[in-house]
Amino acid sequence: MTQRALLSVYDKTGLEGFARGLQQLGFELVASGNTSRALGEAGIDVDRALVSRGAFDPEFGSRAAVQLLDTHATALFVANHEAVFGALPAIVSRGVRVPDELSLVCYEDIPWLQTWAPPITVVDNGPRQLADLAMDLLLGQLERTGAAVVGSAPGRTYRVGAALIERRSTAPRR
Repeated sequence: MTQRALLSVYDKTGLEGFARGLQQLGFELVASGNTSRALGEAGIDVDRALVSRGAFDPEFGSRAAVQLLDTHATALFVANHEAVFGALPAIVSRGVRVPDELSLVCYEDIPWLQTWAPPITVVDNGPRQLADLAMDLLLGQLERTGAAVVGSAPGRTYRVGAALIERRSTAPRR
């Protein structure tokens, strides 16, 4: 049986390492759009055929998970925590065992995903760090009366990276 993992993210930080890790677990990668392009540029082969696109909400998450489960996929990457609220009940209602039958990863971490059985592996996009950076920049602007707008200086870029947090929702296929 072919083992596939779907990758589709807006922020590509950490994507290459995550994708290579899935390949080491034996997964064939599925991706679309800019995610597919970014992986291709990194020399990682992808298949675009099994990608589901829609609103990042529970209804779409459920529908997309069911469609993917119908293909007998062995891995699912959910693009945000709102969609995972639909994907998880769909997985449970099908009686699919995570990670024994399906490896599951969600982009965006929330405390609730740590308490799911098993705890869900995530790509954490750093919302706390992003908020801290935004506040630091805002307070810096307020302290400098008449200073230029943040980001108006050429070459100034601020970036908060994503990180893979491995929990117990992924496993090599047997």
